[in-house]
Amino acid sequence: STRSGDDLQQEKVLSTMKLGFVAIAVAFQTVTCFGFSARNSAEVSRRSLKDISARSSGQLCRRAFFRSNVAGLCLTSIAPNPAKASSIPSVTVEEFETILKDSAKSVQVVEFSGPKSEQAVARLVDGTAFEITGLVDSATDPRSPLKLVATCRGYKVPTKFTSLEMAVGSTPKKKKVYMNARVQEAAQKEKEKRERMARDEESRLAELYRMEEEEAKKELERAGRVLSAAEGQ
Repeated sequence: STRSGDDLQQEKVLSTMKLGFVAIAVAFQTVTCFGFSARNSAEVSRRSLKDISARSSGQLCRRAFFRSNVAGLCLTSIAPNPAKASSIPSVTVEEFETILKDSAKSVQVVEFSGPKSEQAVARLVDGTAFEITGLVDSATDPRSPLKLVATCRGYKVPTKFTSLEMAVGSTPKKKKVYMNARVQEAAQKEKEKRERMARDEESRLAELYRMEEEEAKKELERAGRVLSAAEGQ
């Protein structure tokens, strides 16, 4: 009976120790699973936050791009175009010659500008103006400025060289302190001198064109005679 009591006590101790080990194992497993799930949930939360922030930043970028494009289109449509605002109607040299044939009296003046007088603007008596395009700086081309000056002279249409007048008028002048009879006379003579210089320049250009045109005709006649002689041989 004594041995059986000791055996029972040992069995109770062993069973108690087993229960303790089982409890420790269950607790360790529970803690491990809880930590793993916590880490997974934290990682999922971080990923979700990153995705949300990325989507938000993408939406903000798209909104800013859309707003900038809309603002640019509005400014483009509202802002005036200086090229269109300052442009005037234009005609070719041939069309202007037709206008001169039909109604030369309606043309008030033809103004030439540019370093080679290659720009021309015709001003009508009613105040309108249009540009004459297609001028060519050539001695033999009928679209040259010199030919256009000669055509205007033929129809008694005044011509004006603005670049030449600006160059003549840009000469330095002394400040007028008083205006007596002599000063007024000198100013009038200076004005007449500038106008005479402008007319002389126009005449010189017209005469130069006429001489070059005659020379070109002579060259054509010589070439024709040479060609005829060659064909006769």
